[in-house]
Amino acid sequence: MTDIGQTIEHLLAHLGLPSRPDAVAALSAYAEAVCDWNRRVNLTGAKDIRAFVDGPLFDALTVAPVVHPRGTLVDVGSGGGLPGVPLAILYPSLEVTLSEPRGKRADFLTFVTSLLHLSAAVVRTQDRELPPGAFDGAVAQAVFPPEQWIPRGRRLLRSGGYLYVLSSAPLAPGMLPASVSADASTHWRRPLDDARRFAFRLVCR
Repeated sequence: MTDIGQTIEHLLAHLGLPSRPDAVAALSAYAEAVCDWNRRVNLTGAKDIRAFVDGPLFDALTVAPVVHPRGTLVDVGSGGGLPGVPLAILYPSLEVTLSEPRGKRADFLTFVTSLLHLSAAVVRTQDRELPPGAFDGAVAQAVFPPEQWIPRGRRLLRSGGYLYVLSSAPLAPGMLPASVSADASTHWRRPLDDARRFAFRLVCR
């Protein structure tokens, strides 16, 4: 196993996620693809693969423990594939849609889903163009602040669907509308710099 593979294996264990050999290999290949394409397309601000794994990839993985592993999930503003690609790797039964309006980033998503033989669908569109009530789950990473993401993501969900929020702070009191309730959450310290990372699963009625 490569050094990056060992790092990913340790991150999965740190987050209480199963470190299947196939998942570790796929996540390693994904990280390598992001860093390779990043020389031509702006996918991440990470300077190298280790910084990507310890930073943005770790942040994406923090939501995995609270994600329902089946049904349909849309990743809005997927960009370089976070968190949708790692979730598709970890949960093969999850039907993931990667929504990304920018052409070069959508091209990368098409490339990497083919490279990793993922069943995830890539759609070149903005969230407001996605059909309302079409998904069981919705997530976005570093696209909107929670107060903007909650109403935007809520529109995409069927009744009883799950809205996932990634944040560096707890949700503010009174932020949730009456039709949305907290269902599960996690709180982590990122090993890279001890930064706080929160992930929330909200139920939308």
